[in-house]
Amino acid sequence: MFQKLSAFSIAIFSFISCSKSEVPAIQLTDEVYQIETVKEFDKNIFCISFDSEDKLWTKFVNSSHQIGYFDSEWKLNAVTDPDQLFKTFSLTWFFLQGNELFAMGPYQPGKDLFYFKNSKNELKPFANPFFDKNNPFGGAASFVIRQGKSQYLVGYNNDVFLMNEDGSSEKKFSEVELDGNQLEANTFAFNGTDRIYYKPYFSFESLAYLDINVGVTKIKSGILSNFDNSKFNYGDGELPNAGIGNVASLCVDKENNVYFLEYNRENRGMRVRMLTKDNVLKTLVGGLFEESIDGKSEEAGVVYATSIAVNSKGEVYLAEQNRLRKVSVVP
Repeated sequence: MFQKLSAFSIAIFSFISCSKSEVPAIQLTDEVYQIETVKEFDKNIFCISFDSEDKLWTKFVNSSHQIGYFDSEWKLNAVTDPDQLFKTFSLTWFFLQGNELFAMGPYQPGKDLFYFKNSKNELKPFANPFFDKNNPFGGAASFVIRQGKSQYLVGYNNDVFLMNEDGSSEKKFSEVELDGNQLEANTFAFNGTDRIYYKPYFSFESLAYLDINVGVTKIKSGILSNFDNSKFNYGDGELPNAGIGNVASLCVDKENNVYFLEYNRENRGMRVRMLTKDNVLKTLVGGLFEESIDGKSEEAGVVYATSIAVNSKGEVYLAEQNRLRKVSVVP
């Protein structure tokens, strides 16, 4: 729990950045990777995600807690808030499925299960069928995935439900180790078809995925602290012999390659890592410096990053303090 709270504190006190670049997208090879700052903002962003049109959505952490997408000039087109939900509580994270947006947070009122963007670009609440008036700040949804026209797959507390728009529901999976009160951005990622990747609530050095037709599979790996950390890419290799550390945020592309931010208990900075669909773990950049440095692989530094996202071209972006940064293959 200590790591989760510290990650939240980092997010609240960090600030962000961005500008466009024509660097080649990541390829799944043994190429050397680099990270560059593409834009700087005057406020921090906490959560980023791409929609099906490759628009980059974000949540600014400021007095308005706005959620919206960037235009070509990096200006925010915000979701409207007719019910003043942003003023009621701090929306912590959001999910994008195609062009649908679902938002939630640990301090939202228990009567609301999650929030969704309607066709008028307005944020509206979805009533919580599990609401207990004796516990007005009950657990928030961990994730929301639309299933067909009128159903949602919802992670709630430690279970997964198939839920209808009228509030009726059927429990699909139990004891999934979800975090219904998560304080970090994007610790869940949907591949667009059948898998939800996530960091199990009771494990800081692990990943898992929920196959929506089958159930949970733990991704087995070694304990990262058992590896020699003198090099930036320690713990790399083929699972289960490679090691996964403290996952702070993750995303997944359409090929089921998982990209994630990993922070280090020794405060040596964060790493950007990739787990390929073939179960090969590779460190892309960062890990040796406690400062933000643009550059190649071990020469680069990543600190206080809070969210990572990948678009349909395989381009990986991360939100770090007041910067938006891009990871790519060195040309």
